Amino acid sequence: MKNMKHILKIVIIMVILILVCIFSLSYTINKNQDYYNNVIEDIKNNYSIDGEITYCNVYGNYYIFTTKNIVVVLNKEYEEILKEDINKLYDNKNNYDLIYKTNKLIYENTVLKNNNVTYEYYDVSNYKKISSTTLEN
Repeated sequence: MKNMKHILKIVIIMVILILVCIFSLSYTINKNQDYYNNVIEDIKNNYSIDGEITYCNVYGNYYIFTTKNIVVVLNKEYEEILKEDINKLYDNKNNYDLIYKTNKLIYENTVLKNNNVTYEYYDVSNYKKISSTTLEN
């Protein structure tokens, strides 16, 4: 009987821990989605666009977003820095982040390995690696 109570306590504690993990993960995902929804809403309120925003990223002092037809880069004052036809972008098959750096659009992949962070940069027109930078711990 005493052994069963001990096992029951362990099972209850494990269930509670799993539930806490699930709720905290759900909260984090919702918080992140709220952030991007707010960014999209800010763009819509401060910049005239045709169509729905299909992708959005904030990188440094720039808002990068796409619609079905175009990719646009805005600065923090919502002034247009770049506007291109979406068909000029190479297929982003790995879903890398689209960023605006050194006055051009590029794809960025972040790789975490052995306590190091490596940023890989790819050309948006041909998907070839331009460069990479590793930050060592």
